[in-house]
Amino acid sequence: DPDPIDLARAGDESFQGLNTHGAVVGLGAPVAGRDPLPYLFVGDAAHELALVPGDETGAALAISDEGWVVGFSGGEAAPWHQGVVERLSFPGAAFSAAEDVNDRGVAVGTATAGGLVAVIWRGSSGVPLPDLGDSLSTARAINDDSWVVGDFRRKHYHGPGDNGIAALWLGDQVYDLNALTIDLPAGVRINSAVDVNEAGQIVGVATVGNTRRA
Repeated sequence: DPDPIDLARAGDESFQGLNTHGAVVGLGAPVAGRDPLPYLFVGDAAHELALVPGDETGAALAISDEGWVVGFSGGEAAPWHQGVVERLSFPGAAFSAAEDVNDRGVAVGTATAGGLVAVIWRGSSGVPLPDLGDSLSTARAINDDSWVVGDFRRKHYHGPGDNGIAALWLGDQVYDLNALTIDLPAGVRINSAVDVNEAGQIVGVATVGNTRRA
């Protein structure tokens, strides 16, 4: 429906994810001054998602067509599925968040552990995705074939690519999307890949000359 829908309000909201069934996830603060909480919006109803016991804040960032929801609870990545919430661990992380999930429940996101690390969770324990060496990486989306997209930045580099370099992870390999793109015009640098669909189409952000463009 192209017309806007006035969803039931849960205070100040931020909508973060949408699936093909029209279910929306995000976060809201139901009481003024309260920390944000994760929410699921179905139709015109808002449903507060449970936090991991002991946590006081969280956010829901993505939802798959099969109903997997991911985000974070407290300072750790978390999934919600069939009414259950649990932690997604990553050793040594000061903070982690799952930013996307596919229909098989495989989640990707980022952990802060001596810098930003792209992470994949195929169960409750996450593993780092490979990088190109001396880089900070972020995983932003995953499709049902486990193509993962995101970006990385060199830790000690200043020059072309300072705005980031778009990355594609396939299996145990990471690729610079600039190197894979056929006939990339001169002066165009793909900085970040933010989503990928089941057909393998990728969208993101590029620098064209000195301008940031979708």
